[in-house]
Amino acid sequence: MSEWDNATKTRTMKIRSLERYITGYSYSSEDLAHMTDETFCSLIVENLKVAKKSMFNVLETAFELHRDMLLKDFEQFRDGIGMFSNEIRARVFKWGNSKSQEWLERMVDYDYRILAGLGDLVKGIDGLHKELLASGRAVRDLREIDEHTCRLKASLDEIVTLFNERDAVSNIQEAALEKTFDTIRSRIRRGF
Repeated sequence: MSEWDNATKTRTMKIRSLERYITGYSYSSEDLAHMTDETFCSLIVENLKVAKKSMFNVLETAFELHRDMLLKDFEQFRDGIGMFSNEIRARVFKWGNSKSQEWLERMVDYDYRILAGLGDLVKGIDGLHKELLASGRAVRDLREIDEHTCRLKASLDEIVTLFNERDAVSNIQEAALEKTFDTIRSRIRRGF
């Protein structure tokens, strides 16, 4: 039985959930891993596009309601979404064939957490828009909107971190070999 088959047994529910969005979800071979990653990243980019469009609507509403104090934070958040989307498009997926069950389970966990986090982010932005529409000019209202924006920024930061950690997991064998080689080369150069 392959390592992927073992991983599917321990992550059955997460994999079933992911398969609803990613047809052929699998890390059982290098080709399938690349196809899964490509579809996964496309799905992330599409969700980020929705989030960015929703943030544009929030910005427009804030401008129309003359909530100028909020515009800078909203713009920075929208730009952060765009930068993350660009990073995903520009990256190169690397995959080593000899992943253990533990590392494959980690990939599934990251994929699941990232997609769940993106869903929450989009819902949170929609909630921010509703909160903005219902708010007044009182300091308390503006503070609540600012706190909501801060939570959304933290959510995006967490998704970015998870995505970067996921990349490290996919590249773990190559990174480990590089580190080992650097250590050996260093010893050789020092004469050990």
